[in-house]
Amino acid sequence: MNLEDLGSSVQMLVIVGVLMCVFFTLFYCYKLHREVSGIRIYAKEKCDWYNLMWVLGAAFIVKLIIAAVYEGHGTDMSCFSGWSDRIFNDGPWGFYHSDAFTDYPPGYMSLLWIVGALRSAFGLDVATGMGRIVIKLFPILFDLGAGIFLYKIAKRKFSEASSLLLSVTYVLNPIIVLDSSAWGQVDGAFTFFVLLVGYLCMEEKRIPAYFAFVADVNICADSHLDNY
Repeated sequence: MNLEDLGSSVQMLVIVGVLMCVFFTLFYCYKLHREVSGIRIYAKEKCDWYNLMWVLGAAFIVKLIIAAVYEGHGTDMSCFSGWSDRIFNDGPWGFYHSDAFTDYPPGYMSLLWIVGALRSAFGLDVATGMGRIVIKLFPILFDLGAGIFLYKIAKRKFSEASSLLLSVTYVLNPIIVLDSSAWGQVDGAFTFFVLLVGYLCMEEKRIPAYFAFVADVNICADSHLDNY
């Protein structure tokens, strides 16, 4: 994709982002604010996984198409590609002993081992659409996982429709799509684990929440360091 196409795509994302902001504002004013303020109270119901899977399945397809079309952030895509090959070929024990540049913790490198295995098994190059999809696959899955926990948290108070809309508003947010599906960044992993830890604490499952936090640090420690 050349610079002109990229510029047009960014403009399109800005337009979509503005439209989504308008939509969410109207959605809040005409429906959600009644649920937030308690004017309309919904009994706590079980999650309707059928509806959620349809919504997230459609979002997953959209994200895969975008992932295949956009080359991603050049430096990071090269790093992820090289790291996935190296950890798959050299193994996790010898990965950090080389002099090659590495600034991600072992947790995310273990995911890149899976990426390396898929690329090796199917001969996927980063310059191809499928090669890009494989490298961006885990960031996309973390986005969808965050959407699931947003839905589950919202269902504690809001209606089924409102919970689904809150989930899809995050999953298909243009900034989120640009970050993970287009650029291939892993910031969505941090968001996923923040929501997971928060959800487990709300359910009073403290011990699993501790383990989720440790997993978060081992996968995206740089996000924590950036906040200090």
